[in-house]
Amino acid sequence: MMSARITRFILTLLLLGVVPAFAQSWQVNLAPLDGIELKPDNIFNYQVMNNSGKAQRVKLTGTVIFRQQQLRFGYQTTVNVPPGMNQLSQLLPQPTWNFSSTGLRELFQQYGKLPQGTYEYCVSLQPVLQGGEQADGPVTDECLFQTVNDVFLISLADPEDGDKLLETHPNFNWTVNYPFASQLTYRLRVAPMQKGQNKTNAIMRNPAIYTEKNITGMAKMYPATARELEKFKPYAWTVDAYYKDVLLGGAEPWEFMIVEDTIPEVKSFMTSHYAFADHIGENLLYISGNLKLRYFSRTPAETLEIIVVDAKGKTIAQTQKTLPVNLGENYFELDYSANESFRHKQLYEAQIRSGEQLYRVAFRYYNPQFVK
Repeated sequence: MMSARITRFILTLLLLGVVPAFAQSWQVNLAPLDGIELKPDNIFNYQVMNNSGKAQRVKLTGTVIFRQQQLRFGYQTTVNVPPGMNQLSQLLPQPTWNFSSTGLRELFQQYGKLPQGTYEYCVSLQPVLQGGEQADGPVTDECLFQTVNDVFLISLADPEDGDKLLETHPNFNWTVNYPFASQLTYRLRVAPMQKGQNKTNAIMRNPAIYTEKNITGMAKMYPATARELEKFKPYAWTVDAYYKDVLLGGAEPWEFMIVEDTIPEVKSFMTSHYAFADHIGENLLYISGNLKLRYFSRTPAETLEIIVVDAKGKTIAQTQKTLPVNLGENYFELDYSANESFRHKQLYEAQIRSGEQLYRVAFRYYNPQFVK
């Protein structure tokens, strides 16, 4: 009869051979996810190979860790894996999730998006022994690296790349293609460019001359209280988007320069209403915030359609208006002082249409905040 000590010794040897056998019997293949941004509907699109010859219950642990950021999330789940090659998503895993922040959880689970950057996605697999105990140590630990770089989802609009500006307090505008753009806030950065530097290196390496966070709209004027921009010195600018505490991504930087204004400073601006129908194109107006117009109508129930375009023919936002007129004299005062699309000291043209007749009124705009 075999002694209890010998029996325990034999059982120990058998158990010691079980764990290495598991290691040779299992594989995780993350190749189907290589080059694909992780989303809730594809994070389990990888394969698990079970070479043990029988169905086995396993514990899966997945982790996503972003490099150089305090961001991470992951899951744990237990599934029954049949013999052979298995698509994990078809095994209906029911994971328990964990996230480093609420913003990251919402960003991934509600919007199917990850922040910009490089992350490592690792999957560990542990077979569960008979009786529900886990084998010691991970049998498989497979990882892949991915990079999210959505520079084209945030696009700078104005000043355009390489612009030469007359105003020392430019208005910055950008556009965002995220479907949840209304939930984002933005950070604007302006940095000086040193000799020999390109705009990307300037933004990455040089201290910003101006930065502002938590901007809720997609436009921001360079404030009068900020450090004055030097003339004939190149500057780089960019915008970063945030979802709550998570940096979602940034725009490709652009550059601009402030140049000397060759137009003499205007000491007085138009105060009377301009009769545009009597002066077709021969005058350049100087306005400070308001464009005052006068029009004599000889037709009952006439209407005027007006838009304002810049020097490149681009329509300025929030300037399309329909102006109903009465028979006889009509006076209009169009207030553009709150419209941040207008740039200080820049040329514009008001295009006023009455039926087939088009009137053009050229003017130079002066921001009232910068006029002494």
